[in-house]
Amino acid sequence: MIGRVDPSRSGAQPFWSDPDCRSVVLSTIAINLLALAVPLYINTIYVAVIPRRSTEALIVLSALLLLAFGASLFFLFLKSRVLSWYTASREHQQRVDLLKGWLGSAYVHLNDTSRGLRFRQLNSGSVLARTFEQKWIVERIDLPFAGLYLIVLLLIGHWLVLIPLAVALPASFCSWTLARQLARLERDKVLAEVHCQDVMASSLVGAGPLKDLNLEAFTCRQIESNELAESRRRRLAYASTQAALQSSSSIVSQWTQIIIVTVGGLFVINGRLTVGALAACTLLSGQVTGPVVRWIGSLAYANSARIAADLSDAVLGLPEDPAIVHDERPDVPASGELSARNLSFKLLDQDQSLSVSDLAVPVGARMLIRGGHPGHNRLLFLTLIGLHPIQSGSLTYASRPTSAYDGPTLRQRMPLLAPEYRLPGGTILEWITTGRVERLGKPAVQLCDDLGLSSAIGLLPSGYDTVVGPQQTVHLPRLLLFQLRVVSALLNGAAILLADFSEVYMSSEAINWLLALPPPCSIVIAHRNPRLPVPPMVSQVHDWQEGRLMAARSAIAQ
Repeated sequence: MIGRVDPSRSGAQPFWSDPDCRSVVLSTIAINLLALAVPLYINTIYVAVIPRRSTEALIVLSALLLLAFGASLFFLFLKSRVLSWYTASREHQQRVDLLKGWLGSAYVHLNDTSRGLRFRQLNSGSVLARTFEQKWIVERIDLPFAGLYLIVLLLIGHWLVLIPLAVALPASFCSWTLARQLARLERDKVLAEVHCQDVMASSLVGAGPLKDLNLEAFTCRQIESNELAESRRRRLAYASTQAALQSSSSIVSQWTQIIIVTVGGLFVINGRLTVGALAACTLLSGQVTGPVVRWIGSLAYANSARIAADLSDAVLGLPEDPAIVHDERPDVPASGELSARNLSFKLLDQDQSLSVSDLAVPVGARMLIRGGHPGHNRLLFLTLIGLHPIQSGSLTYASRPTSAYDGPTLRQRMPLLAPEYRLPGGTILEWITTGRVERLGKPAVQLCDDLGLSSAIGLLPSGYDTVVGPQQTVHLPRLLLFQLRVVSALLNGAAILLADFSEVYMSSEAINWLLALPPPCSIVIAHRNPRLPVPPMVSQVHDWQEGRLMAARSAIAQ
């Protein structure tokens, strides 16, 4: 069940304990009061000052009017600055909460989500952070003040109060139509952006292999395909409708003022209205219709906020992985036996389940897993390290359930090694020490020397300082990259190495080198070939048989 977004995260509701929120609300009230005071000042000047030809009173009222104008500018500046900070801080907190939701959830929830949808979910914080500005202030402050302006307009202009009411009806209908159109275009834009971001992200991630295969021109043509052109058209339609809705407030205010000046001028000529009252009514009329149109626009914005809230809820409602979120766990032993008894777990997006009857990896063991359909071995390893939920059975490490340990530390003890993983940026020494060169530099060099890698690294242009990852200019053999990953895992305290050779071919040289690692580290190798010859160092062999992992034979390495 997906939970609702906490209003305090989205910024949808103000909290009076927050000084930023109080400043914005009080500044908005002050701005509306000053907007009401200006027409009253003008009416007083025309009614009480000009007929008496009182220069002193005119100077005083003009000074007060100038002071009110300065105060209005100050409150506008204060509101915009504080609101910008308030929105930015709320957006940052929302993004942090979403990232925590992603990182704190089980692996299975991340694996089936497209990159485009993840971007949309992460960007939902920017929409929710503006809800306070776009909706709450308009509904709770600007709209009640519009009613107050209407009452003052009735007292001063009498029948002129009907003009903004008459203009508000068709203006509201047009704004409502634009709001409904904007809501429809918002849904279309979300779907289009998800697709575009998927294509762009996949192109960025796969830029290196695409160039290796000479597919960059084909990919560029795909990016310019009709489907992406359609998504650009949808974004343009959304932006145009949004701009029309935002500008409708000022257009309605200007039309209202033009009509009041025309009709009110006839009243002045007939002596039924003073010039000061006409000037005050002209200013007040713009203050009446503007908030009404903005309120209707806020209803359209509410649809965007609702979509963003659903995207955000999908992340914040993910069940927490306690092995990640909570750290009140016992220390993970540096070595121990991994045991799985009557283990059952489901395939991704399928009702079919895989099972393991009896799997035991003692300290220093060498195990080979053969066969299985694509993804079976990877899912088994993910289950063993706690990144995929189990349906039934027991899974223990060092005689304790794996769920009792801290998840990240457990995964350091049982790292998943896959040849297709790409290296992050940095030098070779920075990568294998995960950035801790000062503390682990010497042990890393010594370990590379013990494992026979120093000569291969010494042949590189800069040795251990050779740059790898996105900025690398030297091709590193796949075997050496895999060996460096093993070195990094051993430096991080690996007790059981889980090597998945199911999807990417690795030579027998890599397998034999891995099996020859010195004890007490245990080795579990998964291979797609069901008839792979068993190396002499292997002590246990398990085969996949129709979704069930069964022991094939047990032998003691000679």
